[in-house]
Amino acid sequence: MTEDVRSLEKEKDVLQKKANDYRTARDKLNEDAKKWVKKRDELNNKVRELIEKANEHKKKRDELNEQVCRSKVIRDEMNAKYEEIAKVSAQAKKKHMPAGAPSVSKLKKEFKALEFEQMTTPLSPKKEKALIDRLSALQAEIKGLEKTIDDDPELKEAISEAKLAKERAEKQHKHVGELADGAQKEHESMIGLFNEAGKLRKDADSVQEKFVVAKLEADKVHNEYIALVNRIHEIEKELAESRPSEKGSRRSAGAPEVLARADEIFDQFKNGKKLSTEDLMILQKAGLL
Repeated sequence: MTEDVRSLEKEKDVLQKKANDYRTARDKLNEDAKKWVKKRDELNNKVRELIEKANEHKKKRDELNEQVCRSKVIRDEMNAKYEEIAKVSAQAKKKHMPAGAPSVSKLKKEFKALEFEQMTTPLSPKKEKALIDRLSALQAEIKGLEKTIDDDPELKEAISEAKLAKERAEKQHKHVGELADGAQKEHESMIGLFNEAGKLRKDADSVQEKFVVAKLEADKVHNEYIALVNRIHEIEKELAESRPSEKGSRRSAGAPEVLARADEIFDQFKNGKKLSTEDLMILQKAGLL
């Protein structure tokens, strides 16, 4: 064995070790890249799910807001109707009730307040007597006014219609409030989900950056690995040419089509393709391994 051959063999061994190290590093970087891709995809899937849920809340919010608008129109119509009926009722009271007489509802409200005070507040005998006298007076006044109303069909009907119109308007107003509260809750849920999706999207972008770094580094190491493999290939050719017996064995290894196929497989290998057992056997048969 000549000095040149020994030098080539030594260089080949050194390069082969380095190539193995580069291949290991490349494979690890590719695994890291796959890990980051998986993590990124998981985050992006969660983002999509959150956005879908947020849009559902947005749709419900918009539907409720439309109902609020329609219900407000109805409420305003009812309020206007109540005001008309209340005017008629007031005119009927002025016409048929004693001058300066308070409303029955106002008297009943005062009666309930005094009755509650009597039951819950300790009173001196003098104060309790005054309270009882006032309750009796209120009760008598209420009965008198109610009798006046009952005895007058026109007045009774006017007051009844005004009361019913007021109840309807108040009920509609309450309905508007319930719809508005529902719309607000849907809006808050939507905002919360969009905010959560925004945070996860930032996380996904950060993971994407890590993937790009790992992939670029893997490609860089792969190119360095291929450069070493090419140099090893050149050394093997030089060694084969310096050994007639080996040169002859490569020529006898197979027909030209086998050698052509081996070169094709080797080029694919340099471009990152994984080799099958059959591919490795062809390369070995052609003297490329």
